[in-house]
Amino acid sequence: MRELALKRLERHLKKAGKYLVLVFNDFFILALIFLFGAILYWYANALKQMPTDLAYYPVILAILLWLPSLIGKLVTLVEEADKYYLSTKNASMQAYLKPLYLYSFPLPSLLIIIMGTLLAPFAIFKLHLTLLSFLLIVASMLAFKGIDLSYQKSMLYSYQADFGLLIKIANLLLIMLEIVINQPLVTLIITVAYLTVVHFLGNGNNSQFNWNRAVLAEEKRQDRTYTLYAMFTDVSEKKIVYKRRKYLDFLLPRKEKNANRFLYRRSLLRNPDYLALWVRMTIFGVLVSLIVPTNYVLLVACVLVQYLTLYQLLPLGRIYDHHLMFLVSPVKKDPKDLISVLSQAIYLQMLILMLMMVVVQSSTLLINLVGLVVIDSLLLRVYLPMKLTKNRR
Repeated sequence: MRELALKRLERHLKKAGKYLVLVFNDFFILALIFLFGAILYWYANALKQMPTDLAYYPVILAILLWLPSLIGKLVTLVEEADKYYLSTKNASMQAYLKPLYLYSFPLPSLLIIIMGTLLAPFAIFKLHLTLLSFLLIVASMLAFKGIDLSYQKSMLYSYQADFGLLIKIANLLLIMLEIVINQPLVTLIITVAYLTVVHFLGNGNNSQFNWNRAVLAEEKRQDRTYTLYAMFTDVSEKKIVYKRRKYLDFLLPRKEKNANRFLYRRSLLRNPDYLALWVRMTIFGVLVSLIVPTNYVLLVACVLVQYLTLYQLLPLGRIYDHHLMFLVSPVKKDPKDLISVLSQAIYLQMLILMLMMVVVQSSTLLINLVGLVVIDSLLLRVYLPMKLTKNRR
């Protein structure tokens, strides 16, 4: 079973590598570097102005340290057919899950360490935590994530209700307690005691392997991963469930004479991937507007958000490429139909970002507003047609 797990893990890594190359393209990496730098710039200035030892600081620090632990589920790579062909291998599933458990741990651990590194100045200078206490708190957060993954593994041998949410809430409360106490020895005692208790509770589940729960959990995990990949490229493995949203029906004019334009607009509004992508990027743009300096950097940040939104919405143009009725329909396939729909989405996002520019009262407000309109027009009238023509070749 261990060999089977390693074989599936190798196949999984190859598939993930194929998509990650498309996700972390040159433009996206440049955008991340710019935005990360803008956030660090804001963070450095905010630290200078923050008062020290406010009552709610431990809550903020605990939540920020706890958030990365929510990322990363146990990777099992079980398949639907395993319920029938591997049902006699219950005794060997521990050997199967061990390398997959070790694979599941590094990503959330890395995120916790990065978050801890960023929060170290805030914790030491504003909460007056000792360096040793803070390091032990970050280490305990790593241990709590390991406990969370172990609990997920133990629940695969259980047919009872899953109390994983309570484990996560307990992790948050314990981290908050350790920050308030600010004693390295107490932090160490709390962490060891908690690990011991949860370890013994998890070992109480020694029943048969719950194949239905394992398959369902893995399908949900893979669907979340594919949703992330689908923001940047087409993912054939992604299962899409279209859902009508009646409150958005007014955006689908019944007297639309252009069939293609109507179909693209309906897909944008009812496909959960594209609609959620536009909403997430718009919220991200609003947050960036509140964080970055209110000068020309704000214009660059907003342009990057709009470019990334447009780039990630481009696969909408290929959504009907394998739909037989769309291909044989007598309606002319004109790229201008897709350009029209994407332009409406980008212009609506632009209006929201322009409103945020007015709210933050930038010193270069007029230039930023005019610049955003001009650059968006270039993106939609020059870049988008060229990109669609290139994709069709």
